[in-house]
Amino acid sequence: MPAPLRGLAAVMLSLALVSAACSDDTAADATPSTTTTTTTTVAPTSTTTDPPAPTTTLDPNRTITVGLSGDIAPAHDPDIAKEGDWYYVFLTGHGVPIRRSQDLAHWEEIGSVFEEPHPAWIDAYDWVNEGDHLGAPDIEFFDDRWHVYYHSHRFATNNAITGHAWNVTLDPDSPDYAWVDDGLVMSSNDVDHTYSVLDANAVVDENGDPWMTFGSFWDGVQITRLDAASGAPVDDESSQLLAGRDPWFLGVEASSTAHHDGHWYLFVSWGFCCQGVDTKYEIRVGRSPTITGPYLDRDGNDMLVNGGSLLLGAHDQVIGPGSGDVLVTDDDSVLVHHWYDRDNDGETTFGVRPLLWSPDGWPVAADTGFVAAGPAATADDVVGVWTLGQYQDSTPATIELRSDGTIADDLGTWSLDAATGTVSLQVDACPALAGSTHLLFFGTDATGAAAGFGHSDTGLPVRAVKTEGAPLTCAAPADLNLNS
Repeated sequence: MPAPLRGLAAVMLSLALVSAACSDDTAADATPSTTTTTTTTVAPTSTTTDPPAPTTTLDPNRTITVGLSGDIAPAHDPDIAKEGDWYYVFLTGHGVPIRRSQDLAHWEEIGSVFEEPHPAWIDAYDWVNEGDHLGAPDIEFFDDRWHVYYHSHRFATNNAITGHAWNVTLDPDSPDYAWVDDGLVMSSNDVDHTYSVLDANAVVDENGDPWMTFGSFWDGVQITRLDAASGAPVDDESSQLLAGRDPWFLGVEASSTAHHDGHWYLFVSWGFCCQGVDTKYEIRVGRSPTITGPYLDRDGNDMLVNGGSLLLGAHDQVIGPGSGDVLVTDDDSVLVHHWYDRDNDGETTFGVRPLLWSPDGWPVAADTGFVAAGPAATADDVVGVWTLGQYQDSTPATIELRSDGTIADDLGTWSLDAATGTVSLQVDACPALAGSTHLLFFGTDATGAAAGFGHSDTGLPVRAVKTEGAPLTCAAPADLNLNS
C-alpha cells in the first residue's frame, strides 16, 4: 500500500481510538494486545501438587461462565499449552501472567514469566510507553524446552518488538523451573517495514521443525521458519504472506495454526479489539494441505485477500470474541480466546471452548462446558423446541422438531445420525437462518441442558439451545455485517 494511504489509515485508526494491533500497553489490568499459539503444544509429564480451591470472580450462574471459575477475568490474549496433567495459559499483562488448570474449568494464577512489567532491554526503544506491560504472549515446546514469545509496540503503528524466553518446565513447583530471557528476536518499524511483528505464534510441523506465524494489520499475517536451537527466525529466509485484508485497515491479526487429520488450519481475528462493548472482533479460519499455504476458507476463498470462514462471533453477552489460540492433542481440541462481557461493563474475560470437527473436516466452536453425546444420542433426546442462532447478534429462530422427523409449520425435516450424534436440519422456509441445511453436534451444555453446535451449508456457525415452551418464530434475519 502507498505510504500516503498507509499514513491516512493510521490517522483514521488513531482517531477511532483503535490500534493497528489489539495491544494497548497503557492498560492497567491486562494490557490489550493480540496473540495465539498452536497445534500440539504438549510436553512430557512433570510433578505437581493439587491446586488450591478456586475462587469465583464472576457470577457463576451467567450463561457463558457456567463451567469456568477462578481467575478468569480480566484476561487478554490467552495462549494455551499442556504439560503433564496441567493446562497452562499465558496472558497479556505485567511480566506475562500465567494461569493453570487440570480440568479446563477451574483456573488459578501462578505468577508470571518476569517479575518486572517487562525486561530492562526493552527500555532502549524510546517509542515504548513508560510502564508498558507485555502483550500477546505465545508458548510452544520444541528442542526439549518451552519457548515464550512476548511483544511490545507503539500504539497505532508497526513499531514493534518480539522477545524470547525459555524454560525446561512449566511446573512452578519443579526445582528446574526458571525462565531465561534471550531478548530480541524480531522487530519492525514504520521506516523499514510494511508489516508488524506483533502476535508471533510458534508451531511445530509434522517433521518436528518449528515455524512462526506473525503479523497484525499492515501487510497481514506471515510465516517464517525458526531455528530450533535459538528460537529465532532463520536468518537466510524471508517470511511468506498467509492472510490479509483489502483494504488492510479492516484488520487481520492474532494468528494460530493447528494440524488436524491431514490439514493445517489457520485461525485469525478480524476487526478491532479492545473497545469494550463496542468491540468488533471475530475469529475466522481457513485450511491448507501444507503449513505454508495457501489457506482457503469453506467457499474456496484465499485468506490472502479477505478469505476466512467465520468460526466464532458475538452472541448473547459475548462481545468481540477473538485472539483465539487452538491446542490440538491426542485427547482433545481446545479453543481459548478472550471476549468482552456486555453484562459486566465490557470486562475482558477468558473463554475456553471445546473445538469439534465436522465430518467434512471443519472446526466447530462449542460453548464452554459442552459435551457431545456422540452415539449415545437418541431421537427422543432431540425432539422438542429449539432456538437457533448464527452469531453476530443475528435474529434467532425458534423451531419445533417433531417425532416423525418433520419440523412444525411445514418448515422442513430433520434426522439424527446415530453413529456420530449429529443432527441434520433441512429448513426450507425460515429466512432468519442463512442457508437451508444445518448440521449440529448434539449434546449437553454446562448446565446439563440439551444443546447443539455446527454450521449451515453457507458455512455460518450455528448454535442451538433446547427451549421447551418458547413460542415458535421465524423472523427475518438481522444484518450480519460479516465483512465489516
